[in-house]
Amino acid sequence: SETDLPTRIVGISIDITEKKQYELLLQTALEQVRLSKEAAELGTFDLDLEAGSMHWDDRCRILFGISHHNPVTYDIDFVQGLHPEDRDRILRVIEQAFVKSESNGDYDVEYRTVGAEDGIIRWVRAKGKVYFNREERPVRFIGSVLEITEEVLAIQKIEELVEKRTGELAQANNELRQVNTELQRSNANLEEFAHAASHDLKEPIRKIQVFTSRLKSQIQSLLKDEDLRTFSRIENATHRMGNLIDDLLLYSHVSQRPLEMETVRLNEKVRQALVDLDLDLEEKNGIVHVSELPVIKGYRRQLQQMFQNLIGNAIKYSKKDEAPVIYITAETVIYNEKNYHLISVADNGIGFEQEYEGKIFQMFSRLHGGDQYSGTGVGLSIVKKIIENHNGAIAVKSQPGIGSTFELYFPY
Repeated sequence: SETDLPTRIVGISIDITEKKQYELLLQTALEQVRLSKEAAELGTFDLDLEAGSMHWDDRCRILFGISHHNPVTYDIDFVQGLHPEDRDRILRVIEQAFVKSESNGDYDVEYRTVGAEDGIIRWVRAKGKVYFNREERPVRFIGSVLEITEEVLAIQKIEELVEKRTGELAQANNELRQVNTELQRSNANLEEFAHAASHDLKEPIRKIQVFTSRLKSQIQSLLKDEDLRTFSRIENATHRMGNLIDDLLLYSHVSQRPLEMETVRLNEKVRQALVDLDLDLEEKNGIVHVSELPVIKGYRRQLQQMFQNLIGNAIKYSKKDEAPVIYITAETVIYNEKNYHLISVADNGIGFEQEYEGKIFQMFSRLHGGDQYSGTGVGLSIVKKIIENHNGAIAVKSQPGIGSTFELYFPY
């Protein structure tokens, strides 16, 4: 107007609600990132290769032992802050990260820092990305750094403990091998002694039997009933001693494995054992039923001895008022998660309480007195040894007055 006073105001209004909302969302997101980074104790770095500047946040500075907020440099603060033993390796990794064709700009390493001011050694894991221009020259290097000192020290402690335990285990294994070697040597010496002693004892026993029989014949007419009983006791004792020596010799033989196994038809081994036991079976009217048995890899003489001992055992411990009936059968089973041939030798003899299952396989162990049943207590020990020689197992199920079933497991 003529008085220079405003008479009208003209303007426009723009709705910036959405802009403010986005700004608020951005501030919220940035705050969330900041809080997450602080919670994770994550440090960040930003290297502008074109401007030649580098920015570290407070956490990154702490991980390199820097308390000041002055500008940091790549050569002084970063390179010199690397542990001397890790420096060359990390610099090579960074050089490789700066070559796009080799790394695609990816950076992921673990290394130690040495605090510039506090001298503390820290383990960190650094992950980052190198960005390239159109000419594939690196222009920016951004990443994060996370302290992993506790994790690394824990792993090192575990590794040291494992190394210590491994050393202790190796020492224990070495000592165990030495003990096993000594045990094998001792067992070999015992077996050699038993073999030699048995051989040496056979001749004196034979002479006692011969001279006793000769003396008895010479003075037969002068002997009274009590004298005859005394001679009978001498003859029985020397006979038992001879059997015991024979069994010890046999045990020493089966303790020594032949060099190689061979193909063995078990039905043939049973047949040969029955030929040897023919008179014993005939004397007690015994019957043996034999099913089709497998062909296995083994030691043929030992396997025949095994069947002879088991069948002979069934005949010996048969009931007085009932003829022995023996069944020998075979099947394939899974035993200890492996396939085995199960050979069963079952009889209808006197049996025994199941609690004595382990005892009957012990050397010289007997459940019945010698006045009831003859024997040396070595036969089943020989059977067990033969089974062990074939990497198998043996078990027995028995009931008094019902009979016994011996279960022989041979690897399939």
